[in-house]
Amino acid sequence: MIELKQKIVIEERNFKLTDEGLEMFCDDIEGKNNSVYAFDEFSNETRDYTEKFPKLLYFGVLLLLAGYIRTAILVDKSFVSSLLFGQLLAGLGAVLILIYYFYQVDYKLLCLDNEKQVFIIADKPSKEEVMEFIITFYEMRKTNYRNRYFKINFENDKEKEIDRMKWLRKEEIITNSEFEFMIEEIKIKFL
Repeated sequence: MIELKQKIVIEERNFKLTDEGLEMFCDDIEGKNNSVYAFDEFSNETRDYTEKFPKLLYFGVLLLLAGYIRTAILVDKSFVSSLLFGQLLAGLGAVLILIYYFYQVDYKLLCLDNEKQVFIIADKPSKEEVMEFIITFYEMRKTNYRNRYFKINFENDKEKEIDRMKWLRKEEIITNSEFEFMIEEIKIKFL
């Protein structure tokens, strides 16, 4: 069983590759979540995604502007307290803007057939380990598909068998020469 363990600030993710698919455990702000996905649920696509927190940026800009407005325009009876409060708001806004720019999380998305994705943090523990895990995932997926589907079912319809071989070729489970060989075998066997 191959594992990938990831942890950032308040989020922990563990992934395990099994002969049948991917097991995922996630512990974050929303709680603990376990999911199991069979290889059949995945498409052959991986995407890059960067999670940004626009509300953090908007709130930071709003506080920054409010602090400057408070300092420049709305002077209370006490100039010092007005200046201090305005600068405190502006400073908090600047800190939130910096957090926005430095706390962006890059993910690798393993796409599912139902338009959902499995999010894997792109650089935890390292980019190399994440890429090695993803490559191993797709190799195991191919092996699983090959073992289950790369055979001729003589009880099935000829066209269904041809379609299955086309699907295996499209998913890059079999080579072009294997595909052509199996198509010829199907044609001969179903005469």
